Amino acid sequence: MKDQKKTKEENHYGKYVFSEEEKAEIASNLTTKITEKNHIEDEKKSAMSSFKAQLDSMDAIINKLSVDYQNGYEFKLIECRVEYDYTKKIKSYWRKDNGELIVQRPLTPDELQTDMDLE
Repeated sequence: MKDQKKTKEENHYGKYVFSEEEKAEIASNLTTKITEKNHIEDEKKSAMSSFKAQLDSMDAIINKLSVDYQNGYEFKLIECRVEYDYTKKIKSYWRKDNGELIVQRPLTPDELQTDMDLE
């Protein structure tokens, strides 16, 4: 029988050794992708930091509202009418918005010194 040969083309999985030019291109693509990844990670950190700041702000507001609700009051500056009673030696603070007495206390020695009307 006579040697018969037949050839055809097909793909077969095997080891492929890169040329120097291909390796240079791979190295260039690798450094580009590393830079892109680092940029994305930096953006992620920035976004996470921004979200954390927003969440921390919300937590602070929620905590304040919770405490205010639980206590039923808060301390703040209130517009008052101040009344000096030199007979009883008492200073009274009355809320201007609703007329409620906030506090009474004894007059200090300086407050006991009445203003002189020089006119």
